[in-house]
Amino acid sequence: MAGDHHHALASGERALALADALEDDRARVVGTYSVGLTNIYLGNYRAAADSLRRTIGLLDPDAVTERFGMAFPAAVAARTYLGLALAELGDFADATAIGCQAVEIAEAINHPQSRIFAAYHLEYDYLRQGNFEAAIRILEQALVLVDEADCPGHLPSAACIADTAYARGGRLDAGLELVKRGIEASKSMKIRGARSLHVRLRGETLLLAGDAGLAGELAREALDRAVHCHERGWEAWARWLLGEAAARSESGADAVDHYERARLLAVELGMRPLEAHCHHAVGTLRRRQGQRIETRGQLAIAARTYRELAMPYWEEQAESELRAMAD
Repeated sequence: MAGDHHHALASGERALALADALEDDRARVVGTYSVGLTNIYLGNYRAAADSLRRTIGLLDPDAVTERFGMAFPAAVAARTYLGLALAELGDFADATAIGCQAVEIAEAINHPQSRIFAAYHLEYDYLRQGNFEAAIRILEQALVLVDEADCPGHLPSAACIADTAYARGGRLDAGLELVKRGIEASKSMKIRGARSLHVRLRGETLLLAGDAGLAGELAREALDRAVHCHERGWEAWARWLLGEAAARSESGADAVDHYERARLLAVELGMRPLEAHCHHAVGTLRRRQGQRIETRGQLAIAARTYRELAMPYWEEQAESELRAMAD
């Protein structure tokens, strides 16, 4: 949570080695889970997914309340973070299925913090896919629980995901209101962990509200934090947001460079949804600049990738732009 992810990963791997040497299954759960979680922060989503799947395999299906010294039952936490890793990789069917399992387990054991935690991460999975109605439905349940269960520690994360879902889903005023709540909560609790994610999502909402200048400032803040902490997945998203902010400036200077750097990192990390967004963004920008050949190529790649990943909202956006070129 302090952002020292490389040392966290080394500690987790050492713990796992000790657990294996001792043949201690309970310690293996903690070590494997810790390695998986830290790899999410580092952007190593494939490795994270492997570790978290192993964590779930180590758990007794009948002992879903076991916490192993952690804040949440391992059966909830491992599934929640596995869903997030899979969503970044573009495996939305498995991401939402495993995320729903986490929510169901949390509701069955009636642990309010677990219910909130699982809900807003499932919301993130739906948000990344472009299923904004499902994201909003989940987020509204999560925000009610935050207030009812008096769990303000979850508000920054829940609010930053929720405000983007509202904005993408056409409810911009509600999204901007949640931006304010999230900022106030973050300041009061001096949030460190996942700060680059929170700031970047806030910037995405403000971009949709038309404030490209402030969105660019937040993207730069998110990028600086992500680079400092080696959060490469969130670095890729921050570079994409910088491109989006630059593309909306009068000159559009540097936008393509930001998109390309985001795309290359996305390819390296296996982040196919973000890779598609970069192609889409470059195609949209080139269309405005009158470069028809590059526009068509970039949009076609984006549409095809969206189709392969079952992202119909985004597929329609790209296809609509391609159709407009033919008119």
